[in-house]
Amino acid sequence: MEHNYKIPLQHSMCKDLSYTDKYQMPKVKPYVGPVPSEIISFNRARAMRGVNPDAAVHFYIQDSFFNCVWNYPIKYEKMFERFWGVISTDYSVYADMLKPEVMWNSFRNKLLAAWFQRHGINVIPNISWGRPWSYDFCFDGFPKHSVIAINSTGIGKDTFSKSLWSQGYENAIQALEPSKIIRYGAKQDGEEESISIYFPNDNYKSACYGR
Repeated sequence: MEHNYKIPLQHSMCKDLSYTDKYQMPKVKPYVGPVPSEIISFNRARAMRGVNPDAAVHFYIQDSFFNCVWNYPIKYEKMFERFWGVISTDYSVYADMLKPEVMWNSFRNKLLAAWFQRHGINVIPNISWGRPWSYDFCFDGFPKHSVIAINSTGIGKDTFSKSLWSQGYENAIQALEPSKIIRYGAKQDGEEESISIYFPNDNYKSACYGR
């Protein structure tokens, strides 16, 4: 008996991309051009009308708010063309996640980044990590000597969270040797401030002013 199974779009996205040997993570190309002058969260960008060629769309919001991009990437590719481009997705890699969960979210972040790059969208790689055992595969597939983005929202004043973030930040810098860093969230001790550009938390501002 013949079955007509529909192949998921994400499976088709995997074709024609390059992958690393070690973890088979999608290879994300470096971005070395000018840095956007503004960044705007995906949920705010989706509600906007018109074009903003100076703003990069970011995903430093709840994962559920941008699952639609994973499900319908072609639809949102058209939306991103109205902006400067994107900072690649930030599917969560929490410290209490199991290894397969962290690997899956890291894979999804890189797959979408590589796929949008292939379709002509400006993409700044967003770097995230969990516990130290995640560094190897979390950084695998990301380019060296690129402009990158790093988020620190959600750390707050918790000593453990700050320590985990700082340790991962240091390892990311050593592994990727970025040319410039777009930083979102509060400044942390020990950062490479000379190559960092800090952007305010626009989600916080939106909440304060009801937008």
